[in-house]
Amino acid sequence: MIANKTKRAGMILGVALSIGITGATQAQQFRGGGGPGGGFDRFGQPGVTEVQFERFGELLALDEVQMAAAEALFEGYQAEAQAASDEMRAMFEDARERMRETRDPSVFQDVMREARESRTRVEEAFLADLKSLLSEEQAANWDRVEQTRRRESTMRRGLLSGESADVVRIVSAMELDESTMTEVDAVLVRYEADLDRTLIERNKVYDEAQEVMREAFRSGDMDAAEEIFDKGRTASTRVRDVNRRYARQIQAMLGAEDASAFEVAFREASFPRIYGNSFGRRVMDAVESIESLDDTQRSSIDAIRQSYERDVKGINQDLETAIEREEAEAGPESFFRRGRGGPSETRDLYERRREIETAMVEKIRDVLTEEQAEALPEQRGNRGTRGGRGGGDAGDRSGRGGGQGDRPQRGGGGQRGGGDGGGRTQS
Repeated sequence: MIANKTKRAGMILGVALSIGITGATQAQQFRGGGGPGGGFDRFGQPGVTEVQFERFGELLALDEVQMAAAEALFEGYQAEAQAASDEMRAMFEDARERMRETRDPSVFQDVMREARESRTRVEEAFLADLKSLLSEEQAANWDRVEQTRRRESTMRRGLLSGESADVVRIVSAMELDESTMTEVDAVLVRYEADLDRTLIERNKVYDEAQEVMREAFRSGDMDAAEEIFDKGRTASTRVRDVNRRYARQIQAMLGAEDASAFEVAFREASFPRIYGNSFGRRVMDAVESIESLDDTQRSSIDAIRQSYERDVKGINQDLETAIEREEAEAGPESFFRRGRGGPSETRDLYERRREIETAMVEKIRDVLTEEQAEALPEQRGNRGTRGGRGGGDAGDRSGRGGGQGDRPQRGGGGQRGGGDGGGRTQS
């Protein structure tokens, strides 16, 4: 009985961490992974990054004098944010010690709330100082600064595939001509405004979940946990749907080549676990860099590549469908256990894909000389095995969508991993 209660309480806290703090992936790190301090290093990062600060300067059209003053403010902000982060890290380590003693994971909740409030105070003070530098005309663009800040700092809290697919970031990574970019920019302005409204509502639900889950953890009230989980999933779905609606609009505005590239990028951002830099893609990229290949080898490898991408394409599309079905149907406990422990449709599909990757790597190795094969990457989670005999990476075990890194610069491209994107932008 006590064991069951502890298990239920731990599950409730897991939902609270995942909905109310920083998304499922970061919550997992907060529970002990990711190096010293668990996930606190990521959680304690400043809310305004250098990339975001530069973006603010562009949106506000700061002149040289204003930019110099803004940079001085930003340096002060970074110092204050680092001091707050150091203090919170020490508090987190103390909480970890208390958890070891009490076995009560709820000790982290107060620390996380204090960390969030501390970071918010420092961030809001910096933004108020920055806003004080503006002319009346520049201040009229402040809403876009707030929208950008909210989008870039909170989209990664998403739980669903496609919820963290930032359309602005994807467009910024493309080399669109000036006339096309002007047309697309008008759509992006509407996207930012619509997305911001849904993010505000979703974030409000996530923050509300903290208090609900705190009480549910104490009382073991699974009904309350499930209710706030469903409410969070509904709010997340609205964010995902805004991303998809505007992605379809922008794709329709682009020429064939750009539309195809945009579709692949959006699909990869929506399903990073599927289309990320998989073992099979890393092997193919490594083979392309081998300069000593002769024409016969290149022809054989090209045929292997085409066969591999054709076989993987269908599985990847099946994975998309399976992941979305699991996300829509799973309860709070099964949602955060997807792909781990026991049979599941996505687990079986990932295993099939690993088998295809294993066969592909063996065919590649048969074409290469022993010296050339040394250029092939090791399979992650299987160190010491050259050429990756044994299947795909361990990272394929979960089908959850993920976040994205810092905003890429236009023209910076982006990984096109994971084979052929296939299909069309999701509806």
